[in-house]
Amino acid sequence: MSEIILTNQATPATPGSGKITVFANSGGKLAQVNDAGVVAPLVGGGASYQATPADPTGTTSKTGLMMGLAGAFTPATTGRIRITIMGDVQNNTNADGAKMGVYYGTGSAPANAAAITGTSVGSIPIATVAAANQRTPFMLSVLVTGLVLGTAYWFDLMLGAVTGGTAAAKNITVSAVEY
Repeated sequence: MSEIILTNQATPATPGSGKITVFANSGGKLAQVNDAGVVAPLVGGGASYQATPADPTGTTSKTGLMMGLAGAFTPATTGRIRITIMGDVQNNTNADGAKMGVYYGTGSAPANAAAITGTSVGSIPIATVAAANQRTPFMLSVLVTGLVLGTAYWFDLMLGAVTGGTAAAKNITVSAVEY
């Protein structure tokens, strides 16, 4: 059972077990405080992140390695995040390509060339190239749900060569939006 409390822009006391209190925050917008004392806006104020990181070092790994993009977000309202990573992939070997995927986790974000870590979300598509170093555009967009409000998360691109050569990601843009 939830309570609605009208306040003078002050956060009310933490409600009892199993309850959520809805109130008007200092910005005059609706917010909530749960039974763990976590305050979250209900309108606006969701997590967001966007960056254009430098091109990471490519990989010859056929298993795949993390690219070290260090995307970050802290869910504030719903615990549902859309992560998008886009750019170009290439392989320096004729008729080969790259496989890629989105991973996320808590703690320290992986560095470039780190072993695969975190939780995979979405599929692992393969982009093939007809000629050495030919660039192929890609976009990975995934939804992650059930995240803990107030907990910091990282997200990253896993990249691997398909059968050989060096796979590389170029011209990357990453974003995360809570919805």
